[in-house]
Amino acid sequence: FPFGYGLSYSKFDYSNLKVTPCQDGFDVSVDVTNVGSVPASEVVQLYVQDKFGSLVRPVKELKAYRKIFLKKGESAKIEFALTEEMLRFYKTKDNFVSEVGEFNLFVGLNSRDCLMATIKRI
Repeated sequence: FPFGYGLSYSKFDYSNLKVTPCQDGFDVSVDVTNVGSVPASEVVQLYVQDKFGSLVRPVKELKAYRKIFLKKGESAKIEFALTEEMLRFYKTKDNFVSEVGEFNLFVGLNSRDCLMATIKRI
């Protein structure tokens, strides 16, 4: 099972992943719809992947999540604020670094079943 995997009594559809630059990083939003036959909870997860980092890092890092409850057929727009601080990593003693470059963002129900977008930090 992939990281973040959980069982649900329903099925959820993810669509319209949008990433918008803002003053402190990026605003990320996704639409989630309960397409199953019963009301249920879902944990929407945001992962980040540094495509060309200076250090070897995990393939995907969980940066944020939101638990939601949707009735049958109900939709919701889920929003995350991906700040510059969330893109930092520990490089040397007492030193956190936020590198420029390309990052893949993944939003979905676990680390494997996700929508993807790419951002560039200059």
